[in-house]
Amino acid sequence: MNLAEIGSRIKYARELRGLTMAELAARVGVNKSTVKRYEDALIANPKLPALQSIALALGVSPAWLLCKSE
Repeated sequence: MNLAEIGSRIKYARELRGLTMAELAARVGVNKSTVKRYEDALIANPKLPALQSIALALGVSPAWLLCKSE
């Protein structure tokens, strides 16, 4: 799992939808700082349910977010 690429994809999808980190955090049910840590690849062992929630909130497939598809 390439954490930097996942973080880049989260940020890309978030910005594409015009969401702030705080707005995404509210949709997912986490703190803004948690979203920042995901985007900056500072979470060493991201949990699959959390990544699935982020994908759902961003309207992208979990496979795309995890770099398993284009």
